[in-house]
Amino acid sequence: MSKLIFENEDSLVLLSGGIDSSTLLQEVNKQVNKKVSAIFLDLGQEPAFRQKTYAQRLCHRLNVPLHIIDAPKIVDIYAIATEPPHIMQTETSSRLVEDKGPASSEGITAFVAFTAQWLGYKKLYHGLTTSDENRWPHLSMREISDAVNNLLKVSGCTTEFSFPFIEAGFDNDAVIEHAKNSKFNYEMTWSCLWGNRYHCGECSSCKKRKSVFSKTVGSDPTHYATSAVDVQTDHIPQ
Repeated sequence: MSKLIFENEDSLVLLSGGIDSSTLLQEVNKQVNKKVSAIFLDLGQEPAFRQKTYAQRLCHRLNVPLHIIDAPKIVDIYAIATEPPHIMQTETSSRLVEDKGPASSEGITAFVAFTAQWLGYKKLYHGLTTSDENRWPHLSMREISDAVNNLLKVSGCTTEFSFPFIEAGFDNDAVIEHAKNSKFNYEMTWSCLWGNRYHCGECSSCKKRKSVFSKTVGSDPTHYATSAVDVQTDHIPQ
């Protein structure tokens, strides 16, 4: 595992509201003295509202601009173009139907990269980790990165895209450890696959969150739903 080092260039971070991307944004904001912003891509999935809310709160605390792209139809295009489909779009939301990998692979990542170029950023960073590589072994994150950068290059764009955590050899545990040691805010994050008031504590993402916190921090600061009242009571850190 190597040290995270970022070039001092105008930088844009893909922010999902989760632990990894939130830690990445805080590290980039710490190192880079030029323009740093975040971008949230709302694909209309179940937890999008919660993810976006946590992303907004974090950016407000950091005094970092947040670009929000409301683009659920991109998921439809991606699903049609991909066989078998990764995403199913319903009338109100989209949901994962097969654990084939992140929706933000080549096509969607390229879309965000072109947006970054249009907004004037030199660097675009994505917070996937080596744990994600292990989860989706059929996907090569480096190949995705190369494909996106080649597309940008032949299109005359100067924005460069990368996965800093993967390049530095960080897995999910290492990200939390780094956030803890750097005194970053890792509590103001959303992991749950559902969009309720609290983390459900039962979905695969919540279980992974519990495991990571248990191994690296020793205690989990997350408030999990324990009753119907929890689901009805809003509790988002100020």
